[in-house]
Amino acid sequence: VSIDDTAVYDIEEQMTIPLKKGADGKDHFALVSVTLVMNTKHDDYETYGTAEALAGKESLVKGLIVEAFGTYTMEQIQADSGDAVREDILKRIQTMYGSEFIYKVTFRDIIEQ
Repeated sequence: VSIDDTAVYDIEEQMTIPLKKGADGKDHFALVSVTLVMNTKHDDYETYGTAEALAGKESLVKGLIVEAFGTYTMEQIQADSGDAVREDILKRIQTMYGSEFIYKVTFRDIIEQ
């Protein structure tokens, strides 16, 4: 998708998400800011991709993000720079919408604690 055909939706609120316990048995959290990247030429963009439409479903999207992060340990996220969790979140969102108009999930910042 070209940059001219790309739109983004920033989930403004930084999220604090509990991670799966790792080998150390301690509780860890991710502080993350998420951006959804969309194809404006996709047939579903006009229906689902507007800021108003996305804001109306933001709590559902946040829930999917929390669910995805909760299946990974801090070590797993650090090992691949968060690529697996990004792909997991993307698949969950695409399944929820039944569409691939959102084609990428990015983290504006991520801090593991």
